Amino acid sequence: MSPLAFIKNIAWYGTSPRFPHWKNRTIINTNGMAFILAAVAGLLTVATILTHPFERAFLVLIFMTLFNVCLPWINKAGHYTLSRHLLTLNAIVGALTITLLRKLTPAGEDAMGLFYQPRAAMLVMAIIPFVVFHFSERRHLIINLLIGFLGLVLFDPIHIFFGVGYYQLGHPEPDYYFTNVIYLCLYFFVVIGVGFLKRMMETYERRNEELIEKLNAAKRQAEAQNEQLESKSYILSQLLDKKDNDLTDITEELARYNQELMQYSYTISHNLRGPVASMLGLLELQKLNTGDLDTRELLDHMEKSVLNLDHIIRDLNRIVDERQNKFHVREDVNLETETNLIMALLDDHIHDYGVTIRKDFSRMPAVFAVQARINYILLSLISNAIQYRSPDRAPEIWLSSYPEKDCAVIEVRDNGVGINMKRYQERLFKPFQRFHPHASGKGLSLYLAKLQIEKMNGRITVESSRDIGTSFKVYLQNTPKEDR
Repeated sequence: MSPLAFIKNIAWYGTSPRFPHWKNRTIINTNGMAFILAAVAGLLTVATILTHPFERAFLVLIFMTLFNVCLPWINKAGHYTLSRHLLTLNAIVGALTITLLRKLTPAGEDAMGLFYQPRAAMLVMAIIPFVVFHFSERRHLIINLLIGFLGLVLFDPIHIFFGVGYYQLGHPEPDYYFTNVIYLCLYFFVVIGVGFLKRMMETYERRNEELIEKLNAAKRQAEAQNEQLESKSYILSQLLDKKDNDLTDITEELARYNQELMQYSYTISHNLRGPVASMLGLLELQKLNTGDLDTRELLDHMEKSVLNLDHIIRDLNRIVDERQNKFHVREDVNLETETNLIMALLDDHIHDYGVTIRKDFSRMPAVFAVQARINYILLSLISNAIQYRSPDRAPEIWLSSYPEKDCAVIEVRDNGVGINMKRYQERLFKPFQRFHPHASGKGLSLYLAKLQIEKMNGRITVESSRDIGTSFKVYLQNTPKEDR
């Protein structure tokens, strides 16, 4: 137990939750003052043992210490008024007894300070009644103040009675008795000053208690009103529940309609692919069976148109699949492996345009994600980098991966023609957007890439400068293995 906890236990000894607040505070103050006086008397006991080991004052100090230690048990027994009287009496009588015993020894006869120091101590102890009594206990307060007053007034007569008065011991100061007037004036100053402060404290405390009582009354009134509001709000709660049920029904109906619409879109996009595939096959057969150059040229144009339509439908299929969250199985995806697959797929373009691809996946070789989505994202970004290469320099593409805070970052950077970010930043990831006049394609690749990244709770950023190049960064959640 810490020293502060020990002192607190002593101060609260004898209190009870059943007692009024003022009574508990009185017990705490009494126990606290008793502990302080016991500590002071104990220190004086030790000092006396070290300096005057055989003086009779030593026994009085031990008695005062033990007496003050016993006062909390008197409070515990319920005699809290008696304990306060004994506290004041023990302090004043003990001080007088000690100074008399000291003067009755040969060493104390010449100590002039013994006529001044004890009275200074009694001046300090004059505040004890104000600490342990209330003004409402006027009779007890006056009695204890009189004990201190009589201790000062009778200080010299008691010494003279025992033959150890100031002049009886041969001290020469002619104005010594005027000291009594000074001590009495100081006594009245201390009593009046501390009494005034005590009165103000009790006045403000009483006002605080009245305010607390008013607040408690207001709280009780508010609780009663709250009960009335709760009873009245029951009907409103039932109405709200009914509205919530209606809203739930409407939401379910909308979800059903949305599902039907998604199914309709899915059916359209997949059913369109069948006829397109048939047309492509027929056109290929027709090209083999005809030798007419004009007809072949026409068929080539038709083939290009149908291929464009096929790409559009494939992209639409991809959008529908993403909206239906078709791809959701996550695994450790090796970035080196996926990049090699994409480079093999784009091998003709890489060789035709002399593209150099540099890879650095050493800091994060794999990411925990959906393999099909990572493949498509890398394919889209690498294809874009090849498509928007600069005619003024050999095309280069840098791919890297690394951890950043709680994310896995995949970066694809090129030295292509770049993008006018001021002009196209807001439209960059919108569907069917193209940002260069010579660009081919349908403008869906970046939109689809962003859609798939967001499906994996990720995000994509872009930095680009005209005629310098573009850098795409894909941020994915770096999920620890133990949390997968």
